[in-house]
Amino acid sequence: MQSHAARLVVIPVLMLGLVVLAACGGSSGARPPATAPASPPAAGPAPSSHPLQGEWRLVTYEAIAADGSRTRQPVTGRMSVGPAGNLQLNAQVTRQGQEPFVLDYSGRAVVDQRAQMLRVEGANVPAPPGGAPANLTAAVSLDRSRHYQLSGDLLTVTAIESGTARPVATAVWRRQP
Repeated sequence: MQSHAARLVVIPVLMLGLVVLAACGGSSGARPPATAPASPPAAGPAPSSHPLQGEWRLVTYEAIAADGSRTRQPVTGRMSVGPAGNLQLNAQVTRQGQEPFVLDYSGRAVVDQRAQMLRVEGANVPAPPGGAPANLTAAVSLDRSRHYQLSGDLLTVTAIESGTARPVATAVWRRQP
């Protein structure tokens, strides 16, 4: 049985293949024989190619203080972005002598490719545990703007302080094969 996500990917690919075949269907000018109309696609929006689509592994995470100094945090994480921007993220920040802070959420990654900005919509992010560093609390807030840059198989995401252009954290992700 196909999963819903697999059907959402297969239907547009089949439709695109039909469009390409129809456009390149021969130069004789003859019309193809009449056929019954195609069945409508599955309910919901058809997925499109998303610039961040893929499976990602978190390589580094740095908190950035107001004076610009950077502190690398010990982290692990995985992120998955589907063809329509559906995002699932799981990351863990290890803090010496304390319980790790775990981010585990799903939402929708919305990008402005021209401005290279990223927002996450429809996700609930748990509040960091009491005593969590302020820069961690600030960085995971979804009301923050995020600048992204793709370079080969690396994705750098920089969280920006609300109302300013000051970066508060940078995460580097590597696309997985």
